[in-house]
Parts: sequence; C-alpha cells; structure tokens
Amino acid sequence: MKTDINSRMSLIKYLVLIGILITHFFASSCSNIVETSVVEWEVENDTFVSDLSISDIDLAIVNDLLYVAVASRVDGIISNGVVTQYELNDFGWEVEGDSGFTAGNSTELNQFYWENELYVSGVQGSLISGTPFLYTYDGLDWEDEVGTGVSSESISGATFLTYNGTLYSVYGYSNDLYIKSQNSTFGDWNFIQDNPFIDDPIIELASEFSVNINSGADSTTSSIWVAYRDEDVNGELSVSIFDLEGNEDNQELIGDQGFSDEVITSPYLTWVNDVLTVSYLNESNGLEIWQHVDGEWERYNDETAITGPITSYQLVSHNGIFYVAYKMTSEENKLVVVTYVDDEWDIVGDVNVSEGTMISTGLAVGSGTETSGTVSAFDMLVTDKYIYVGYGDVDAGGKAIVKTFER
Repeated sequence: MKTDINSRMSLIKYLVLIGILITHFFASSCSNIVETSVVEWEVENDTFVSDLSISDIDLAIVNDLLYVAVASRVDGIISNGVVTQYELNDFGWEVEGDSGFTAGNSTELNQFYWENELYVSGVQGSLISGTPFLYTYDGLDWEDEVGTGVSSESISGATFLTYNGTLYSVYGYSNDLYIKSQNSTFGDWNFIQDNPFIDDPIIELASEFSVNINSGADSTTSSIWVAYRDEDVNGELSVSIFDLEGNEDNQELIGDQGFSDEVITSPYLTWVNDVLTVSYLNESNGLEIWQHVDGEWERYNDETAITGPITSYQLVSHNGIFYVAYKMTSEENKLVVVTYVDDEWDIVGDVNVSEGTMISTGLAVGSGTETSGTVSAFDMLVTDKYIYVGYGDVDAGGKAIVKTFER
C-alpha cells in the first residue's frame, strides 16, 4: 500500500511539473504576441558625425549606404563655412575626400542621386540671400558642377531638379520665381521659355516656395509643380503647374488662388498615393495639410493637423502614412516625430528625439522644405524598417548626430 501511495505521489508530482512547464511555455508564447517592448531612438554608430558646430544638415540613402552632408561653422564664424559629406560604412563615419568644399554660410543643403553621381546642392551667402552651389565628388576631388549663369543675382532660395536627362534650377529673386535648364554640352544655364535669354519669371510675387517635378496621377506632361506664399493675395497659399516645354501661357493655377484664406509660411508640396498634397504653417503656427481631390482642395481630416506654435517642420509620407518632424517652443526646442495612425497623431519612440536643444534638423528622404527659425532645413527618410533623424545638438557644441528608430 505504501508503495502504491509513493508511486501515485511521484506520478502527481510529475504531472504537476509537466503542467508547470506547459503553462510557462504558453505564457511565454502569448507574451511574445501581446507584449511589445519599448523601442527608443538609437544613436547611429554610437558617436557624433562631425566634430564642428553645424548650421545645416541633410541625409540621403544611396545604394543602401547612409550619407550625411553638413555645413560646419569653422572657428564658430558663420560666414567661414565648409560643407562636408560623410558616408556610414563598416568602418564608421568616413569623410568623402580628405575634406569638404568651401561654401560660405550654407543653407538649404540637399543631396540627390542623378546619372550615377551623388550631388550636394545648397545656397551660400548671407543670412538673407545668396548664390546656389552644386558639387559632386569624383573619387579624388570635389567638382563644382553648377557651371555658369544659374543666377547673377543674389537669390532667396534655390532647388535643383532632374527630369528626363536634364538638370533644372528653380530659384527666387525679388519675390519672383525663375527656372532654368542646364545645357548638357556646355554646362551653361538658360531660361526655358520661348526666348531663353528673357528673364521672365514663371511666377510673380512668390516669397516662399516648394517645388516638385512631374509626379502624381495629375501629371500628363513634363511639369514642375509649385506651392508658394502668394504675395499677390496677401501671403495666402497658391499652387501652380508649369509646363517645361516652354509654351506660351504655360503656367496654370491648381484650384483657386490663395485657397488657404489665411497668411501662410513654410509651404511644402508632395504626392501621397498619387494625390497632390500640400502643407504649411497657419497664422497660429499650426500645421495644416490639404489634398487636391476631384478638382477641389480639401483639408486633410477636416482639422488642423498639429496645433502650434511650431517653429519648423518636415512632412513626408511612406506607404500612404504621414510622418511629421517638428520642433516647438513649448517643447524647449527639442525635436518631436509623430505619425498619423487610426485617425490620430502618435509620437514615434521617445517624447523627444533629441536629448538637448537642436540647431538644425534633417529627417532623410526626398524633398525638403524651407523654414524659418533655428532649424534651417529638413530632409526625412522613412524606409520599411527605419526612420533616420539627423540634427545639431547645441548641448554638445552643435555637433551633428544621427539617430534611428526601428519601426
């Protein structure tokens, strides 16, 4: 009888042990499904990109490599500026060439890949206006590719675009907007109107602008699309399309002139799922997003996207989802990244991406937007797996840093 009891007790202990193991296994399996770890922004390569204080930054990914272009303030002097490009490879942050190229006080940095070359463009000059520059690294030296005749005047902004083997420059001068194309044989620049030597603006009284080229479902010809602060209607938002063929009356308004019905700053134009989309800061410095649907401009989600006061921002979409990086005075000038999911804006990762105060921000991807304030330029890249953010950290002497967020 005693032996039977011991046998039964051993069997019970064995079954209890098996039950515990099974319960632990299923609990672990379920926790992997229902629990999500807190994912934070990580410093790329665990170090700063540059040792100098920067005034601008731009990020790009080419052939699966991350490139960072920064405008540095040599000896702390704004006008004594150098643009340097870094590549992140297996050895860490590596400078393209022994050094960068001199470009004075550089703003509106932008990197773009065209005809198997990675270009760096921007504007150099005073804090108010300057001249455009365009460089590429040939493996030995930095080559000035801007040529002659882009602009003999001091401009207020410049963007380089490529389409169908041609390089275009769009720039502002005296609140007017001009466009030129580069002669591929001689490298000089000409206006693209019927008479290439007449400097007629494509748009008059456009004090701030954002341009994009031949994208979206509405594009049927080679066209440049422009969202701009229209001084002809007291600084409200207008959007126009410009035919690159240079025909007469080749500029056309998209919708009503000044359809925002309020003064705007920092316009930006892009396409989201083939829908023409524009954004801007309203009179209260809140972010507005509008889309052109069935021939009419409609406010996205019928409300202000993000209430202000926003000092600068960057908007981009990936697979139809909006991402916005912005900084606000109420957030002590720190960078915040949000995304629009399930009819609401959710913070990506930490409440603030930057641990300290920032002076300049870039979120890599494609198009940039002109902004005012301490943040001079944005570029956002959202891939299927990561969001990349670059900025200058004032608390670290203005050095450039890049962080990633695994989605």
